[in-house]
Amino acid sequence: MKVVGVISSANRQGNGATLAKEALKAAEAEGATVSEIFLPGLKIEYCQGCLGCMASGECHQPDDFEELRKTLKSDRKYPLQGFPGSCIGRFVMKPMLGKAVEEHKDGMM
Repeated sequence: MKVVGVISSANRQGNGATLAKEALKAAEAEGATVSEIFLPGLKIEYCQGCLGCMASGECHQPDDFEELRKTLKSDRKYPLQGFPGSCIGRFVMKPMLGKAVEEHKDGMM
């Protein structure tokens, strides 16, 4: 199993980040392959409404979103650390991962 810790808090050493890191350690101890994404460290621009993604399946903005999307959609990864409360969580991550979250609720931490 692959587990990715998605940390949305601006404080890399904050409570949410600490909890995510501890969960990743526990997952790794159980044999999972783990990685961490620190969202505030990524450059993600606002959607320009060009609809290029509808035609090509990829966002054409010169930012980190497309790589983030590919990382989270590849294989079976389980996001951690309260992203639903953030703007990115509500409007980007939750809709993008909604189906995966629904399918794997029992595997979520």
